[in-house]
Amino acid sequence: MKTKALPMLPHLKLTNLIYIIAFFTMQLQAQSNSHINRNELLNNNWPPIDAEWYYEIRPQPNCFPCLVSYQNLSIVGDTIIQSKNCKILQRLNAFELCENMGTDSEFIYQTNDTLYWYNSSTENFTILYDFSAEVGDSWEIYANNCSFTVTVDLIDSLFISNKFRKVLHISDVYNYFTGKIIENIGHTKAFFPKDIFWECIGVGCDSDIIDTLRCYLQSDTLVYKWNVDPCDTSYLITGVRDIETVEISTFPNPTNDFIYLNITNDALIGFEPIYYRLLNLNGQIVKTSEVSNHKRINISNLVSGIYFFQLYDEKTNFIFSNHKILKL
Repeated sequence: MKTKALPMLPHLKLTNLIYIIAFFTMQLQAQSNSHINRNELLNNNWPPIDAEWYYEIRPQPNCFPCLVSYQNLSIVGDTIIQSKNCKILQRLNAFELCENMGTDSEFIYQTNDTLYWYNSSTENFTILYDFSAEVGDSWEIYANNCSFTVTVDLIDSLFISNKFRKVLHISDVYNYFTGKIIENIGHTKAFFPKDIFWECIGVGCDSDIIDTLRCYLQSDTLVYKWNVDPCDTSYLITGVRDIETVEISTFPNPTNDFIYLNITNDALIGFEPIYYRLLNLNGQIVKTSEVSNHKRINISNLVSGIYFFQLYDEKTNFIFSNHKILKL
């Protein structure tokens, strides 16, 4: 495979050069995505540190106007809990939902074909996915101080990213987690059984819902995509045929001092003022402010590294855009 030589970058600090090399190394690693196979499971490497999911947030019936957006899940690091090497999964919702499970981070780890999830209420791990299960097999999932049983009704496969992947069709009597689990990708409706949390503590919820996996990525490369829209698409439904898609990009990326916003349509009219925030990989907000008219943001005072950039409405906390920025 031929590789392109990097252009000469004069007068760069050593630390900046290191970040540039790391950034482009991540892009090259993404090209090896076709070599992902079942050994990931057996080597306990799934999900990898660079895994990322986008789930669609759909509005309740009879809303007007209706906001359709997304939930972003990403593996941002690792930690040790009860001697288990766990991945830290960060959850970012486009706006506040009843599915909020009491924390913005979850902890998961895998042994052989089984993915375990840490229950902070009981301080124990529970089985979330069992990729080795066969038709008729079942397992119990504990959430808060409640539990329910899922059963495998059917097994088939899908050809995704140059390989056949096992698909478990599961169900439970409460429909907390009824749906499909794709091997090395996850549940196609919601990564976690969200509804049980509120029912377990006896609280009603009628907010918008998470329903449908839009995208799964590794090393910023698509492994699974449900439709043609960008993974982080948000749009406003104001009528049967009136849908405004929010198309937002930032440039340059990577950058050392300024980032500029490019908004390609008028979908944000009515939401002014719009705010932005930058979060580090631990989910901490390091910079936030109102977007100025010239749509230029100064990040020269930030420490070099990777950040999540979010554009949002302060009143509803609705997130219009969420993606990564590399600060040199």
